[in-house]
Amino acid sequence: MKDYTTCFNSLTLLVLKEIRLEKGIQSSQLAEQTGRSPSAWAKIETGKSAFPMDSLFQASRALWTPASAVIATAERYAAFLGQSNWAVLNSPLSSEEDDLLQIAQKYYESLGFKRRFQPAFGHVGFNGFGLSILNSPIFYPDGSVQIVDVFRFALDEEFRKTQEV
Repeated sequence: MKDYTTCFNSLTLLVLKEIRLEKGIQSSQLAEQTGRSPSAWAKIETGKSAFPMDSLFQASRALWTPASAVIATAERYAAFLGQSNWAVLNSPLSSEEDDLLQIAQKYYESLGFKRRFQPAFGHVGFNGFGLSILNSPIFYPDGSVQIVDVFRFALDEEFRKTQEV
């Protein structure tokens, strides 16, 4: 099995993006509320530009979500990924070096992701069956784990195949 590498910075960006998507906020709206141009925010959100600490607080405030909740969620996913053969670094990686950002980009381009926003496929904006990024991962007594789709796409090759069709 291949080992993958990501960083805490990328996890935080994905958590923010998932919150934004759940709330139905366009990236251009979030860019405006953080004092950035839409293209500048898009570069931050995809890991192509630096993610300064003030951006975390500005985006969290604009999303009506405490920065501490964003960080706590990123920490839970860092621990979960660490148990799944992923190296989660504390120092930032470039988008070319970061396996999670590359895989996440494929997810956000997939048909499965696009279906997420069609009412016929469930609650618009939410992952799977209404699972919110801030309430996950969820660990069940039987050993199963429920995670949001972007992370499931990164970890589960079978799920990835179903999303790409």
